[in-house]
Amino acid sequence: MGPGGPPVTVRAATLAGGEKNQDRFAYGDGWAFVLDGASSFTTTQPEHDGGWYAERLKNALVHELTSRPEDATVDAVGRAIGAAASAHDDPGTCPTSTIAMARWTKVAVEVYVLGDSTAVLIGEDREKVITDSRLASIAPETRIEYRGRLMQGHGFDRRHRDLLHQLQSRQRAARNRHDGYWIAGADPEAARYGIGHRQPVSTLDDIVLATDGAASALKYGVVDSWAELARSDLRPLLDALHMTEESDQQAITWPRSKAHDDKTVQVVRF
Repeated sequence: MGPGGPPVTVRAATLAGGEKNQDRFAYGDGWAFVLDGASSFTTTQPEHDGGWYAERLKNALVHELTSRPEDATVDAVGRAIGAAASAHDDPGTCPTSTIAMARWTKVAVEVYVLGDSTAVLIGEDREKVITDSRLASIAPETRIEYRGRLMQGHGFDRRHRDLLHQLQSRQRAARNRHDGYWIAGADPEAARYGIGHRQPVSTLDDIVLATDGAASALKYGVVDSWAELARSDLRPLLDALHMTEESDQQAITWPRSKAHDDKTVQVVRF
């Protein structure tokens, strides 16, 4: 889209859910993005995990957006995916990451989402939420089973881990297919299947970019709206979200894959 957009302020915060944070973020002249490297629920952790991939994807995206700012988003993302995947030998086991990106000029704002992170455009008392629900459509019966067991009080036991392993196997088989879902991983072609939205910059007050861990602030009642999140102090907000998860250690009230997720959020204010 090109640099030279309106004056903005960008605020960002990230919080690891455990020992390692697999989220990444970056921003620059006319652009911002968040990434969520996928966790692995296998017994033996891979040499290259989602954080490894997300770090390389971040660096490749920064290079593309700064060196060729006029290029289309899908082209920049495609080249970045190719660069990030090039250091991993086996396409079948390549780690993956979501992308939620915003780009802006003096005239227009474009948001782009690939995977289950979220972009929200806030202005004129309206919130436009851009999400990608295709990943959530894979193996719904497995999701229902693991969430049901959590609500019954079984916690994150061995059966829970087995179900998550089954879910990831089903997701791997459906990855970057027309009858499945699309994600940043080994295939640069996935970039062409992101979900985009564009609108005049004059209609906007804020853009929020959030990984799914941070987006849970609305699901868990830490904030009531995206507009409230955009006005919040971001690091205290993520701390409060982490404590809310801590208050539900067995995931009975809010069934989820793990006790704490990585959380990353950016707010671009025009």
